Amino acid sequence: MKIFLFKAEAEYVKTINRLDEERLELRRSVEDLTIKRKIENEDVKHLIRLQQDKLESEFRQDKLNTEKQFREQVMQIREEHQNKREKDLSDQTARLEKMYSEILQRLPNIAVKLKGGA
Repeated sequence: MKIFLFKAEAEYVKTINRLDEERLELRRSVEDLTIKRKIENEDVKHLIRLQQDKLESEFRQDKLNTEKQFREQVMQIREEHQNKREKDLSDQTARLEKMYSEILQRLPNIAVKLKGGA
């Protein structure tokens, strides 16, 4: 009977040792998975930051392009307005010169001699 108890104790000890090893292995697995999860979370956060930076950069670039287009349109409108004003002024100048020449053609050439006693 002692032999049987000794074998039972030996198997019990083996089972306990095996269970302890499994428990340690499971703890290591849990620790490894925890570390892996933290690393993956950091990677995801990093990728999110990169994407946000990229989107912000694209937004700033789009904003600058929009502002540039707006400035170009404003300049084009100003140039068109200035060209129109210059054309109007040159047309008015030409009309005034024509009127002045017509008026001068209608006036007789009068030579006025002042008679005065000195």
